[in-house]
Amino acid sequence: MRNKSKNTALHEALRRYDLEMVELLIEADPHDLGHPNYDADTEGGESPLYLAARDGRLDIVNKILDICPSAAHSGPHGRTALHVAIVEVHLDVVEVLLVKKGELADKIDENGRTALHYAVSLERSHRIVQQLLSHDTSSVYKVDKDGLSALHIAALNSSIEIFRELIECCPDFGELQDINHRNVLHYAVMSKDLDKIKFALEQLELEEFINQPDEDGNTPFHLLAEQGSIKLMEPFISNVRVDTMARNKNGQTVDEIFLNTIPIVEGLSSFIKATQKR
Repeated sequence: MRNKSKNTALHEALRRYDLEMVELLIEADPHDLGHPNYDADTEGGESPLYLAARDGRLDIVNKILDICPSAAHSGPHGRTALHVAIVEVHLDVVEVLLVKKGELADKIDENGRTALHYAVSLERSHRIVQQLLSHDTSSVYKVDKDGLSALHIAALNSSIEIFRELIECCPDFGELQDINHRNVLHYAVMSKDLDKIKFALEQLELEEFINQPDEDGNTPFHLLAEQGSIKLMEPFISNVRVDTMARNKNGQTVDEIFLNTIPIVEGLSSFIKATQKR
């Protein structure tokens, strides 16, 4: 039964970090932790397993799953216990959930995001990403409601190490596009990370997508020009596969966009020097 706050007795014991009471309640009802009253069927609701994972209570997570492997696992916004364990960077809890409740790796929240979507967007998450990939690499291809795969997010926000690891698991990643038709290279250039940009350009899989326009007709090189950094642009300028004269839907070429981002004399001088090296 639930109280007026929509919590069961087990919820209340978990919120008070009362391990002895938690154990008593689980033992009193050992086979029914999957009951609907334990799940998050109300707005903002949290299952006992979700609460334990959120707080990094490995002892309670183990206790719940040992007694009831099918225990309810959901939380607010459609997130699972695995989602929240990753967000809170509880590595030990993540490991246990993948072993004992591995099906959570494929579960999506209300935005269509998997556990891997969350992992690649966090700092200090390389080990978690490796754990998820060793469990199942297919989640690399799953896209959320914005059309973003974990690889798009990694290209924009992750370390070069995580980005490289995902690319190795996703050989045909060039075909992944978000709802604005931007591919992984578009996101790599938006990261403003020179090493990541160079690495992305080196991938043969991206060869036919280097000049791919997004919904506004902007190629990755157009987006790079908007940042006004000739240093970041140099890998594109020196790459013979890049179409430096492509125009977006506003009729702009890369050099026109670049020259609009910085003082005209400085910009023209920098761009001429860079293009002469090609």
